Amino acid sequence: MPADAAARAPDPRRRAAAGQALVLVALSLAVLLGMAAVAIDAGRFLTQRRFVQNAADAAALAAADVVVQQFNSATVGTARQAARDILAIDLAGSPVGAPVFTAADPPVFNGTTTAANLADGIVLADSTGTPLPDTASLDNVADIRVALVSTVDFTFGRVLGIDTGTVSAHARVGFRGDLMPIAVRRYYNPPGPNNPVPANCPSPADPTDFADLAASQSTSCLGSQDATNLLGYDVRSPASLTAPGPPVALVGDGATASNNSSFRGFIALDVRDFQDQTSRIYYNGVTSSTTQNALKNIEAGWVPEGYPGPGFPPVTLPPDPNDQVGIMDGNTAGIVVAAIDQRFNIGDRIICALYDGTVMAIPDFTISPPAGFTFGGLSGTQSVNFKISRNQAFSGQVNLSLIGLPSWLSGVTYTPNPVTPSQGSGTTVKLAVTAAAPSPQIATVWIEGQSGSPYLTAHYAPIPVNVGGVTEDFGLSLSPDQSPASWGDQVTYTVTVTANDATDFASGITLALDGSGLTAAPLPNDSYWFDGVQGESSVVVTPTCSHNSCTATATLTINTTALGAQATYPLVVTGQATNAAGQPVAHAAMGNVLASGTADDSNYIDITGFAVYQITAEDSNTITGEAVSPVEATPDDPTLRAALKPRLIPWS
Repeated sequence: MPADAAARAPDPRRRAAAGQALVLVALSLAVLLGMAAVAIDAGRFLTQRRFVQNAADAAALAAADVVVQQFNSATVGTARQAARDILAIDLAGSPVGAPVFTAADPPVFNGTTTAANLADGIVLADSTGTPLPDTASLDNVADIRVALVSTVDFTFGRVLGIDTGTVSAHARVGFRGDLMPIAVRRYYNPPGPNNPVPANCPSPADPTDFADLAASQSTSCLGSQDATNLLGYDVRSPASLTAPGPPVALVGDGATASNNSSFRGFIALDVRDFQDQTSRIYYNGVTSSTTQNALKNIEAGWVPEGYPGPGFPPVTLPPDPNDQVGIMDGNTAGIVVAAIDQRFNIGDRIICALYDGTVMAIPDFTISPPAGFTFGGLSGTQSVNFKISRNQAFSGQVNLSLIGLPSWLSGVTYTPNPVTPSQGSGTTVKLAVTAAAPSPQIATVWIEGQSGSPYLTAHYAPIPVNVGGVTEDFGLSLSPDQSPASWGDQVTYTVTVTANDATDFASGITLALDGSGLTAAPLPNDSYWFDGVQGESSVVVTPTCSHNSCTATATLTINTTALGAQATYPLVVTGQATNAAGQPVAHAAMGNVLASGTADDSNYIDITGFAVYQITAEDSNTITGEAVSPVEATPDDPTLRAALKPRLIPWS
């Protein structure tokens, strides 16, 4: 063969290599097509799953919306239908062309018929997970679940023998109460009852009788405080949306305790357990060294979304230590008032803690005084009830006496005396006195309670005594306790006098500090003065009237340098006058000067329940509202659903 012919002849090795390349290309193309098929079908599957999940979430939230908004008029069936209506809209057109479907009805379960085992369908269940029938009311709904099952046809997967894929979605909604860092006073003048009982219960805006502010307005003054059940109502009706309670200051000015004017409803939810001086439990980064300013900012910061927890155990009698919560000084209440004002509007509903109206102390007891004695004539015997409450660490007895008695008052008896205060709502004491006055007048006497070893403390509570039916009277109050920024600074208090008519005390009312040493050691003469005039140890004020209110105020300045060492110094302000009828009237009010920078963590309140309040008024100083639900043991109780917020939560 010629050389050039040999050169043109095909090389068998090249033909083999070309054949191998074709095989590799074919195989690669098959792999790529398979991968593309898997990617396309997987994309269809994931798209349908997101589509189904969104529908399940929306359906569960639609049912929850009915539970919250229509709980007092609708049924479980109404809520389930709302979920089905949403599914009919959201599942009408699949983005991948899957067949139209909806939730199984009746629901299908895997195993036992409980909410957690729902496989396909819509279930509203109680707190135990038991599904509720459509005819049931919404009162017991605690859990809402939607489970959906869908089929996706595969296009390319059939090559691999996979014709369809099953898509499932699960949505669960729970309810959480946005608990505010405030505690609302439940009672005025407990334990009751009023005698005589008013024909129609008045609004206790200026209460002088027993009132339950968590009961309906029309029944709030009836019966007595339940001494055995913190959630009890005696003969009263719980507040509701259709029969709300009386308006009450929730936080800020006016939201004071019966025995502590410096507390205005602002609480430290992250500081609990006041069994003794070293038993504090702190949460959310708060420590024993957290300053008062830092703490108030932390607590007010919970307002927009509600307190994140940890939650509270159900309230008990006697209290669980976790129900004992620290209080914030009244001067710091403005920050939480502003936060609520910014977040909520009039008509909005919030969940608040309740307390009985008494600030507790460690390790000690408190006296909740009665409104006072009223004798229609100049002589006779009267009795009133009051309460003594104690901290869990207090295990002693309290010996009672009545001090500062005028000569015409005698026959003082306490039943019982001495008293061993009970935990929780406290022990009721009956106090009886006999009067034989020479003329109509109003005097002030003091209940003194003294504890023995190892506590050795005394507490006082003023009680007015009205003999002869004196009607021209005045009220006396002192602004909240204060703490100077630095010891040696001055602090100023406002003393307020209120009267029914400007002519009742046209000759003036004399205000002074009690220097008798009856209930507190007299302050040095150079340590205080009235109305900014140094050396003035008293002042005469005359009420003036405006907008149906007759008031007079004076300023009391305390020079802490002249007091001596840093400590708590009691202030007892007296007011004495002769009314237009020539009858003497005397009242007293008690407060304290606190040490520099004091954040008094020996003071706390016992939380006695939780309720929904509807905001009725807001301003820069006070948030006002009315109870619109019964008092419940936990803030997440379904009965508080008027203010509960539905949230998607994990399926478990």
